[in-house]
Amino acid sequence: MSLLSSSHNIALGDAKYRFVGEDVDQADIAELHNYRSDLAKAFERDSAALKNILRLSVRHVFDGAGALSYSGRVNRLLEQWGDHAFASVLSTESDDVKRAVIRVLDNYALHQFIQKYPETTLLGVHEAEKK
Repeated sequence: MSLLSSSHNIALGDAKYRFVGEDVDQADIAELHNYRSDLAKAFERDSAALKNILRLSVRHVFDGAGALSYSGRVNRLLEQWGDHAFASVLSTESDDVKRAVIRVLDNYALHQFIQKYPETTLLGVHEAEKK
């Protein structure tokens, strides 16, 4: 995470979110104006916002540190939602989105991901399975 990263506060109800990171910077560059608000809503368990965040995995918006930061956010969303609820939302997406999200999660925390989130795990082919 860059010390020079931009940050913005998003308020939803009583909750206030502050997003800082390379993914936020790269979203700004790509003119993804709803990225921060979609993140905040997704953390509040808004399924439409979660879908918007997950669909970014196929757009290749993030690279390098931005991709790692985005992967961490998707991983935290999975933790926040829980396996069943996250998998339920992801299961409604296209096969391309499912594969891309599984790849994002694999790249972030492969070992804990497969064991900790079995329902989400079943929605895609994993890097470890390709070898």
